[in-house]
Amino acid sequence: MLRISFVLFTLSAIVLAASPANAQITLSSEQYRVFDAKGNAAGLDKIIDAAGNADVIFLGEQHDDAVAHAIQYEIFKRIVERYAAERRVALSMEMFERDVQIVVDEYLSGLISESHFLLNSRPWGNYKTDYRPLVELAKQKHLPVIAANAPRRYVNMVSRGGRDTLNALSPQAKAWLPKLPYGQPSAAYAAKFKALMGPSPEAQQGIDNILASQALWDAAMAD
Repeated sequence: MLRISFVLFTLSAIVLAASPANAQITLSSEQYRVFDAKGNAAGLDKIIDAAGNADVIFLGEQHDDAVAHAIQYEIFKRIVERYAAERRVALSMEMFERDVQIVVDEYLSGLISESHFLLNSRPWGNYKTDYRPLVELAKQKHLPVIAANAPRRYVNMVSRGGRDTLNALSPQAKAWLPKLPYGQPSAAYAAKFKALMGPSPEAQQGIDNILASQALWDAAMAD
């Protein structure tokens, strides 16, 4: 059976006003616009239709964009309503690092309180306003939430000392990472990344290790 996953990455955004904490998320057509890959005007219904032909849906965002988060929630809710009865649906999130998967699972199962979940899962500062509705919907519908990211401490190891520093980790620690050695970024990716960081000697200092740490994030979430 095919599986639809929803992966929240920082790729693109629609920017408008913020939403209050724990409020019911509502959208109007005046707050956003949808276009297809050819630039033609479309709508959320077209996205939901297309989702039926996909295994994985990537929802891009800027992390502080409240309207984009509301759209993510609406897309997730509609896909769950339409497809969950016949296909397995999971929510995969960049925010949660892989070593807190047990904490996420315990909260979804009702074993621990939300306060302990938040204390131990290291959510981002805007969790309650922008991400909580997604997790709570998954909890209500008994859907898995995948903690997709590499632990930040290991990403920092790579940015400071290079990818080979991961070899010194214990087998237990390596279980929270993609299979080592993880893939190298493409030449095009590397060129864009280095251009984004800026041409100054300060920006380019240690750039290969920083690029390797970004590649670890990418590889972990892809895995």
